Amino acid sequence: MEMCMACSMPLEDQSLVAGENDYGKYCIYCANEEGDLKNGKEIFQAGVEFFMSAIPDANQELAERLVRKNMKSLKYWQKNPIDELNGAEATDSEFRENIQKLSSLA
Repeated sequence: MEMCMACSMPLEDQSLVAGENDYGKYCIYCANEEGDLKNGKEIFQAGVEFFMSAIPDANQELAERLVRKNMKSLKYWQKNPIDELNGAEATDSEFRENIQKLSSLA
């Protein structure tokens, strides 16, 4: 399954695809009103808000570490780093555990 190149959301069907660039397709949540890719700060903040709302007991600090781990694993952010990605990130096991929590809630 394809994933959003900016946030790694599964692109389960074409209705979730907002656009495409040299790195791949990006989702409707990572696009602005014109359909262009949002800036990194906006995508980072949206990821933090998502994790805080979707994972029981997730606080801002944990959500930021999860987003850093996720975004830093994506080729786009490796080639286009942003200041928000500097700082502590979730461990591999912590990331897996929290992604499993998301899966169990779906």
